[in-house]
Amino acid sequence: MNLLVKMPDGNTVAMQCHYPPVWATCIEPQLTTYPAKINGHNIHLLIPVVTGKPKYNKDGTLKQPGKTGTEEVKFSFR
Repeated sequence: MNLLVKMPDGNTVAMQCHYPPVWATCIEPQLTTYPAKINGHNIHLLIPVVTGKPKYNKDGTLKQPGKTGTEEVKFSFR
């Protein structure tokens, strides 16, 4: 997957998500702003994800929302 990342200084950088390691995750993020960590030639996007199922009352109203977490997805410079 290819991604165009806008850096804090306004420049854009072409990046790619790779699958080689078994543990790697490659998510196509929605177009928005994400917190990120820059590590050498990689950018790790911190993408919010729902990790648990919500619970509902018998009348269909929300009793407890699904648990949310953060998925760290690594993109490398092309």
